[in-house]
Amino acid sequence: RMAGTYARILVPLLLLRTWFVPLSMITIAFERQGALLTMQIVIVIISVSMFSIGKYQGLQIIPFLWLQTVSGTIAYSAGLYWLYKIAESKPGNNEI
Repeated sequence: RMAGTYARILVPLLLLRTWFVPLSMITIAFERQGALLTMQIVIVIISVSMFSIGKYQGLQIIPFLWLQTVSGTIAYSAGLYWLYKIAESKPGNNEI
């Protein structure tokens, strides 16, 4: 029962992550691995920050999952938009 509650909260984050991971291979085709590294570092920093906030605020599991989902959804949405802008550019063009 609780697993279903947790799953419903995490679905948006997991859906965006499922789209982001295979689409991130666009950076290899467009020779923009540095951009992917930057995106991944930002996502890790956001995730670690949310864990820290959850720990120091003493959040229970449900509010913590909401915090992770909202922040992760924003981060992965921005990452998907960034990938879209890379895909729009010409291969080898580093002006993004």
